Amino acid sequence: MMIKTKWIAPAGVGALAVGVGAWAVSAFLAAPAEAPPAVPEDFRKENIVALAKEDPGKVWEKVREASDRIDLTEAQKEQIRDNAREVFEAEMQARMDEYFQAPPEQKEQVLDKHIDEFERRRQEWEKRRQEEEAQAAADPAKAQEREKRREQWRERMRNMSQAERKERSESRDPNQRAQRMAYFTAMRARMEARGMQPPERGPWRRG
Repeated sequence: MMIKTKWIAPAGVGALAVGVGAWAVSAFLAAPAEAPPAVPEDFRKENIVALAKEDPGKVWEKVREASDRIDLTEAQKEQIRDNAREVFEAEMQARMDEYFQAPPEQKEQVLDKHIDEFERRRQEWEKRRQEEEAQAAADPAKAQEREKRREQWRERMRNMSQAERKERSESRDPNQRAQRMAYFTAMRARMEARGMQPPERGPWRRG
């Protein structure tokens, strides 16, 4: 008898990320692209890459830290969010490449490896969420601060204009979208075969 393991996407700012949406900028612009705003060294992409390898959850802690800093402009905060998105997008693409380049007889093994990695991350995120809630329960001020950050992110997503959504959607490569859909379909099927309930919003997403 198979025991269902329910996956719950942990709460947090993960709508940034580990999502399954691609965030790209067109390489063909009529005018030269404006240089991105400079950000503090520990928020630069190369340092976020290193942090993601150590502990992906810490990346979102850095993003939250940036959002709370009053010495950073909104443009800098947006650049930091973009850096984090790009890091996780690159990681996602590497996983898909590994799956699609694997021989047919090895694809299931690759999926199992990815699923096990996602489960480990899910447990780490859940542990971190419980620790945050315990700290918040002991300190009402921290609880208010945590909820304030969440509401700011929700408000930002609500206020994203239709034009911005359309631009991001159109910037995604159709072949990449199809590849991603095929990968997640295969992953969900494999998880169900293992008696695991896939998260509603995808393995990379933190709801």
